[in-house]
Order: sequence, then C-alpha cells, then structure tokens
Amino acid sequence: MLLSHEQIQIEALSMPPRQRAELLERLINSLTSESNENVTQEWVALASERLDEIRSGSVTPIDGVDVLAKARKSLSK
Repeated sequence: MLLSHEQIQIEALSMPPRQRAELLERLINSLTSESNENVTQEWVALASERLDEIRSGSVTPIDGVDVLAKARKSLSK
C-alpha cells in the first residue's frame, strides 16, 4: 500500500530526531546526486556542441587570456 504525501509527513515527523536527521540527509543526497548528474550531462552536451562548432569552422575560438583582458578592461570603465 502506498502512503500519501501527508501520511509520509506525519510518519516522518513522529520519528525520533536522529532518525529524522538520517532521513533528511538521505533525501537531500538524493536531490544533490540527481542534480549533479543532470548538470554533468548538460555540460557534456554543451562541450560536444562547442567542439563540433570549432571543428566545422562555424566559430573561431578565442584565447582565454584575451577574453579575460577584454572583460577586465570593460569592467574598469
């Protein structure tokens, strides 16, 4: 039998503090690992797109030192 959202909350809140803390840690970790996995997948996809653009010649890479110098110059104005 599945518990409703409200039933889960009632059960969790009736647990001793130590057990609630352990449950909370597991819940937070489950959110963090899912989030990290999604972010990693998005970064890999973006990096792959950028590499394809560079290889095809549709974009020209800019040296990081030049980008930072330009950014610093624009911020100092």
